Amino acid sequence: ADGKDVLGTAALDATGRVTFTTSTLPTGTAKITATYAGNANYVGSKSPVLNQIVQLLPKVRFASNSTRVAENVGTVTVVVERVGSTAGPVTVAFATANGTATAPSDYVAQSGTLSWAAGDGSAKSIVIPIVADSVAELEESFTVTLRAPTGATLGTRSTFTVSIRRN
Repeated sequence: ADGKDVLGTAALDATGRVTFTTSTLPTGTAKITATYAGNANYVGSKSPVLNQIVQLLPKVRFASNSTRVAENVGTVTVVVERVGSTAGPVTVAFATANGTATAPSDYVAQSGTLSWAAGDGSAKSIVIPIVADSVAELEESFTVTLRAPTGATLGTRSTFTVSIRRN
């Protein structure tokens, strides 16, 4: 912060290179300078400034918390968003889970993985078939859950509820 914070020290490897790893930098651009203090045989030196950009991982989340559909709708489309940086690839697993609505009598269970390439900030869709039957039922629901993201973290909307209205 004041230009005098020491993040650590490191030793040269056999090729004369140093790799320094830290996880203490704040979000934003950190200006990093390497300084060699020198010794009795060598003059000290200072490297040019390296601008290290630290970004938060993107979040993956549902675009909304829930939806209500008619039993005869055919399918329901659930939208998943990637929010934040698009710098790297992202994946997230999803799966449906029974609630008062059960697969396969009320909907067709779905599971899989959504993937975003680096630079892709578009929304992805999960399409779930809804099963229409002739049984008189009260409104029923099931959930879709996001889990196990790579290259991202889960947003606050990681569970989505689908409510099915009877015809």
